Amino acid sequence: MKPVILCVDDEEIILMSISEELKYHFDDKFEIETAMSAKEALILIEELKKEGTELPLVITDFLMPDIRGDELISKIRDNYPEIKSVMITGYIDKETKENISKKEGVIAIFTKPWDFKDLFKLIQTNFN
Repeated sequence: MKPVILCVDDEEIILMSISEELKYHFDDKFEIETAMSAKEALILIEELKKEGTELPLVITDFLMPDIRGDELISKIRDNYPEIKSVMITGYIDKETKENISKKEGVIAIFTKPWDFKDLFKLIQTNFN
């Protein structure tokens, strides 16, 4: 079974866009899973880990209705410190961005709209 990249965003159009682009570029290396909320993501992570599935990366939005992306990253890190995170956001102030970038396991923060090429390069560099 291939490792999984998990994409989390409450906006379906963005979630589908990210997952389709990742599938197109990394179908040979990764399975792509999606969750429309942080709560859904946490449940999916538990299921994947129980199955023994490798989950090297979670790509998450910052502002979501139930749990913010930075809180999701903290919860993931508490239980699975090996999982790396990328934050994608359209709404973030400088101080919050700096605080998130200092969190262990956060390898990048992209501001919407972002260039997919930057995300692809980051994945290729960190998870080859």
